[in-house]
Amino acid sequence: MGHLDLSLSTYALIGGNVITSNVLFGTLGISTMGALPILNGRFGDYGLRTKDKLNMFATFFKKGGAMTLASVWLNAFCSTIVAYNHPSPIVRKVSIASGVFLGLLLPFKPLLLGSINAEWQAIYDSNDLDTGAAGDENPRAKRTEQLLQMWEQRHNLRYILFVGGWVCALGALVMDNRV
Repeated sequence: MGHLDLSLSTYALIGGNVITSNVLFGTLGISTMGALPILNGRFGDYGLRTKDKLNMFATFFKKGGAMTLASVWLNAFCSTIVAYNHPSPIVRKVSIASGVFLGLLLPFKPLLLGSINAEWQAIYDSNDLDTGAAGDENPRAKRTEQLLQMWEQRHNLRYILFVGGWVCALGALVMDNRV
């Protein structure tokens, strides 16, 4: 069995598609069956105190943010390879569009989620969440729950970028017509 005789651009298109698929479907899974539904109680009450939720969120999503950032840079790298090497101008443009969609995720966090994350961090640093029987009667705990809902709503806006990047990456790969 021989190796595939594919161009560098085709390998970059495959890589870009794998990356965007991972970002889109990984985020979709986390949002529907992972940490977010547990934190906001969609699956029921797990008896988590607000402080525990805040700690879980901070631990989990910092690592997730790093993975998304790495994916954006890898997709940009793949899109650049395609832009400079692919013979079809349409495939080049669609691949670049995929990179732009994912690249727009970079300013999203500081612009739309930064204030929420900063307020959460201030509440967490204050160590003032443990009053009352479960710690949830504290006004700061109630504010934390509100912030969780706001964060999720704003995070859901990112799906426009995730889906746009994925559709363009898949479209460029299909138009490549060499796989």
